[in-house]
Amino acid sequence: MGLTRREFVKLCMTSTFGAYFLSVLGPEFGSDLAFAADDKPVVIWLQGASCTGCSISLLNSVDPPIEKVLFEVISLSYHPNIMAGTGHLCSEILEEVVANYRDRFFLIVEGGIPLKEKGIYCTITETRNKKELTMLQAVNVLGNAATAVIAAGN
Repeated sequence: MGLTRREFVKLCMTSTFGAYFLSVLGPEFGSDLAFAADDKPVVIWLQGASCTGCSISLLNSVDPPIEKVLFEVISLSYHPNIMAGTGHLCSEILEEVVANYRDRFFLIVEGGIPLKEKGIYCTITETRNKKELTMLQAVNVLGNAATAVIAAGN
């Protein structure tokens, strides 16, 4: 069973991550949420130069349990630690979210974004035509298309 917007905001307010999430987005957050077809906010979670500590903390959460968050609260379209796809299948998911949810999804960026050599020192996936997608490119494209960008980690 899904949650209403009010229930989602209440759930966010009772969790540590949620409290931070709400404080970043401000009081208008409850009325401006980006929702997928199943009434859940669409979320893309990217990992750059990081130890994945934020992701592991999230996946180990107990109140609310991560299962509830993933299956009832949000529509997590992309997260490298828990998704089954690899390679160009991952980049296709990112492209689909930008095409179908422009200005209606949240981007969470965990870790640093290497800038030297056009970001080549941190690639996150490859495209259909076998080109590597750097974290820098992904953040530029997805960040400009997202409702909000949330920084996690260092």
